[in-house]
Amino acid sequence: MTSPFYLPYYFVGVIAFLAVCALRYVLVLILGAIFPFTIFLFFFDWTRSVGAKLMRYTLMAIFVPVLQAIFLIISLNGVASIGTTDPWSNMAAVGVALAGIALIIISPLIMLGIMKWIGGLLVGLSFAFSSIFAHTGGLLKHIPTTGVLLGGLMMGEGHGAVSLAATFMFLHELEHRSEAVAKKRLEQLSERETR
Repeated sequence: MTSPFYLPYYFVGVIAFLAVCALRYVLVLILGAIFPFTIFLFFFDWTRSVGAKLMRYTLMAIFVPVLQAIFLIISLNGVASIGTTDPWSNMAAVGVALAGIALIIISPLIMLGIMKWIGGLLVGLSFAFSSIFAHTGGLLKHIPTTGVLLGGLMMGEGHGAVSLAATFMFLHELEHRSEAVAKKRLEQLSERETR
């Protein structure tokens, strides 16, 4: 795991982790400073919903390290359980470590519900750019379907993300094939007119 090939990934992971921690600390400081105002908003019926949201975000920002610790324990146990006697197990251990670092980095996004927004954006971008990948061959044409699947998972759809991605893939293929059928039909009509 000390191969120089993996060092840039660890470096980027550590920098991203430190940036996420710094942003969380700033968020905790801001939410802590307005905490008396948050409690004050609970006293009135018409502002209680705002106070509840602020309280929810405050508690989530405070308890992000608990989720990060859980991800850290899971990834360290995963790395420790993989033997490093051959190159494949070494690569598997590096993959588990990188996945653990990625989960630790995105844990504030998971706690604060920002992953739902990012997932919705990913699904929207997959729909918007699906026509670009429609005429490509091979695995590239499935990039929008993968984006819909990942976006659905980020939004918390669970197993519904699979059916969402399958429906998108079916409609995408249907649109692509209907364009081909329409083009062929226009060619046939133009041939008839030229006769």
